Amino acid sequence: METAQPKPPAVPAAPPLLRRGLSLGAELRILGGFFQRRMAEFFSNRTNTIFGLLQILCAAVVFGLVGRFITKYTTADMLPLLQGCPDYTSFLITAHLVQIMIWSAQGNVTWLVRSREFPNLYMAPCRLPTIVLGANMWKYSWILLELVFLMLISGLFFGVNFHLNTGFLVVVLGGILLMTSFDMLGAGFKIITKSDADPINWTLGISGAVLSGQFFPVQALGWAEPLSRLHPQYYINTLARQTVGGGQDLGQVWPELRGFLVTSVIFLLLSWWVFRIGFNRARVEGTLGHQ
Repeated sequence: METAQPKPPAVPAAPPLLRRGLSLGAELRILGGFFQRRMAEFFSNRTNTIFGLLQILCAAVVFGLVGRFITKYTTADMLPLLQGCPDYTSFLITAHLVQIMIWSAQGNVTWLVRSREFPNLYMAPCRLPTIVLGANMWKYSWILLELVFLMLISGLFFGVNFHLNTGFLVVVLGGILLMTSFDMLGAGFKIITKSDADPINWTLGISGAVLSGQFFPVQALGWAEPLSRLHPQYYINTLARQTVGGGQDLGQVWPELRGFLVTSVIFLLLSWWVFRIGFNRARVEGTLGHQ
């Protein structure tokens, strides 16, 4: 007659706070792995690295020279059109600075969910936001280095002063939030249709250079000036120029910034809802990662 083996003592469950800490540690290790992999891939192609820095250098030189030329013909009554910037050089370079920072949020979700490696990443034991953030962490870090390089060139050779205050930080975060919202809207559309473009971001990209006031004051548009108020980048450029170019703090731009932030949050919630619809439909149909 066999004797019953005593059961091993039950292992007590970890406290909820400890479980959350272990989960956070695992997510951070995953982010670190993503960062190292993307950085190695980036520097494996040295040509892209060199040309990326040359592009920033050329942009700073071109905008600086053009800005200096136009500044010579800028009169005192034209200064209010520069949205707080002291001269046209600052007007152009500040807009280019914003362009790099804000549009860095474009395509981060779309390219990932449509890539062939995404189904494998989605099956990994980590959250979807961790995958999206990890896949783009190196991109954000490199863009930050590009911005520092742009500010150094602009400050040393063209005397542009950048006021890195709290107001500018909030404007940039709000702008990235809004552009990420549009990217998620486009990703939800592309997941379902498998198309290479979506109507929202295509329209914003085509009209941005003209209607956003990136290269010239929108007052020069004449009868088309009211259309600039419909473009989100117009508000980002205006608020950024007032803060980083004109030195206005958060309290001075808060009346305009408040409505912009509310709009960004509303669009974020709407775009997340649309993205989840497209994502869940593609997951059920088994078409995640299809081109």
